[in-house]
Amino acid sequence: MKPERNKIIGRWAEAYQADLYRFARFSLGSAADAEDAVQDLFVRLASSSSDISAVASPRSFLIRSLRNLCIDRQRRRSLSVVPLSDKFDVAEENEAEVEVERIKRLLRELPAEQSEVIMMRTAQHLSFAEIAEVLDVPISTAKSRFTYGIDKVRKMLNDKK
Repeated sequence: MKPERNKIIGRWAEAYQADLYRFARFSLGSAADAEDAVQDLFVRLASSSSDISAVASPRSFLIRSLRNLCIDRQRRRSLSVVPLSDKFDVAEENEAEVEVERIKRLLRELPAEQSEVIMMRTAQHLSFAEIAEVLDVPISTAKSRFTYGIDKVRKMLNDKK
């Protein structure tokens, strides 16, 4: 059973590693933390005794598992969080990094449920059905969180003009 499990994990890593890294990078704000989180995810899968061959939607399963890992990591470091704007000199960042930071700042102003759905939909290209599965909410809830969040971002952008 172990060789078959390793084959499944290998296929999943090959197919979804880039998506998982982007998700973790956005969630954790650090490339090193993102790499560690994705590696931890696959290590945990390899050492787990759960039946992964029965997973119907590997991408949703992996993102949900990674999301939980990221939340745990954020909770552990919440006592020593330094906002990214304090950590980086934006003037020294390239144009793409400046835009990413601007988007992150806007999303941080939203309720977590809304920013998370927006990130999953736009950065991870998850369908609303996949988002609903990852978050364990109805599809209509995922859609409404996205809509309300986007409306708030539009309003924030208009207010800054």
